[in-house]
Amino acid sequence: MAKLCLGLLLSIFLDVSFAQGGPGDFGALPENCKPHICEDGYQAVPKLPLNFTSSGCNSIGGISIFKLEARHEPGLACCHMRAACYQTCGASKSQCDDILKKCNDSICDTIENEELKQKCTTSTSMHTMLAGMMGCGPYEHQQHENCGCMEKSRAPNWNKKVIYEFYAKYAREHLHKADNLGSKAKTTSDVTNMLLKLIQKYPNSIQYIADPGQDSSEKIKITESMDNMENMENYDFGNDEF
Repeated sequence: MAKLCLGLLLSIFLDVSFAQGGPGDFGALPENCKPHICEDGYQAVPKLPLNFTSSGCNSIGGISIFKLEARHEPGLACCHMRAACYQTCGASKSQCDDILKKCNDSICDTIENEELKQKCTTSTSMHTMLAGMMGCGPYEHQQHENCGCMEKSRAPNWNKKVIYEFYAKYAREHLHKADNLGSKAKTTSDVTNMLLKLIQKYPNSIQYIADPGQDSSEKIKITESMDNMENMENYDFGNDEF
């Protein structure tokens, strides 16, 4: 059994390696991945319309890894959140990978049955490990696709519009909160952190896209897999302000 697990790990390791440029070429380390850069006098801002999608844990950087029934995949909500984080303008790769790890830890910690907890830990640890092995390509691509540049003097009003658009599209019943929160989103980091908290608070903002290699019967609504997000006691995404 140990040899089988080792062989599986090695196979996955090589698959990821070759997909990113050949053996030993794993791309830059997460902390060296480049966010969207703007010229002097300009600020990175989210593009509209906002669009967050996820194919879950069955795909890491476009490579199909596990063929598990989606509804029973441990840490599925965490994989969705990490995918959305990559698509959030201004988020760093290390920030998104940290969200995945802490989210996974929190979900497994809530399981009382030791055997099930161990299975959860094994599966989610694999996802965390693979995320750490990924190069910068997928992250930088998503940042480029979801970020634009705007004059710094105009950026605060744009960011306020972004927050308003989020509520109007995904949480219309709380639209009255948009004006106050949006006025606080002056910098790139302000609107980034605000969007990450909003995505966690309103998981219906993430559209579930089935892996091309996934059977159609495994398609599920994103909200079903995000139900346990409220149990992530070890990672604070937001508060009642949102």
